[in-house]
Amino acid sequence: RHVSSNAVLSGGSSLNPSVSSRNTDRLHDPCEVVHVVLVCVGPWAAMRLETVVKSILLTRRHPLHLHIVTDALTQPSLAELFSSWALQAVDVSLYPCSGHLDRVAWIPNVHYAGVYPMLKLVLHDILGPDISRAIVLDLDTLVVHDIADLWAHFAFLTPNQCLALAENTSDWYIPGRLNKAPWPAPGRRGLNTGVMLVDFDCLRRSAWSALWH
Repeated sequence: RHVSSNAVLSGGSSLNPSVSSRNTDRLHDPCEVVHVVLVCVGPWAAMRLETVVKSILLTRRHPLHLHIVTDALTQPSLAELFSSWALQAVDVSLYPCSGHLDRVAWIPNVHYAGVYPMLKLVLHDILGPDISRAIVLDLDTLVVHDIADLWAHFAFLTPNQCLALAENTSDWYIPGRLNKAPWPAPGRRGLNTGVMLVDFDCLRRSAWSALWH
C-alpha cells in the first residue's frame, strides 16, 4: 500500500509532516493502549490478517488492542489463532458483522473485496461507545515502524476533525495513466482509506450515520 505522509483531515486542513515528525516521540505514553481495527471475513482474509498483525507486533512497543470485525465462519479460526499465540500486552476483541451488512450492502460497489470494506462506514456502531478512537487498517497493509508513531498523530486532530487519511500516491488512480477506468475518487488520485485514524467519538457527535447515508 502506498500512502503519502501528508494526511488530509476531515476538516479540510492537513497535518504538517515536518511538525509531526518532530513531536510524535514526546507524545508517547508508554502505557497507553493502541487500538487497531481490521475487517477480516473468510479464510483468504484470515491469512492476510496474520501477516499484517505480525508486522505490527514486530516493531510495537506499546500495549495493543486488536478489534477484528468478522463473520461466524471465520471467528473460530481467529479465536484459535490468537489463543495459540498467547501474546503479552495484546487484547483481541472479535465483532460479528452479520447484523450490519444490510446497512451497507445497497451501496454500488465493484471492488474486488466486495461489500465487507464498506463496514468501515459503520465501525462506530459495531465497536460500541467504549471505543473512542482507533487506527483502521486494510489487510494488505504492512507496518514497518512502531504503530504508536501513527497513533500519536491523534494529538494533531481538532475536536471537529474525525478522520485522518492520506492521498493515493500511485498513478494507477489517475484516469488514462495506468488504468483507463480506475475506481472513481475525489481529487486527482483520491484518498486512501486503507490506513486511517478514526475518532469515533467525533463521528458520533457529528451524526455520522445520517451524514454518510
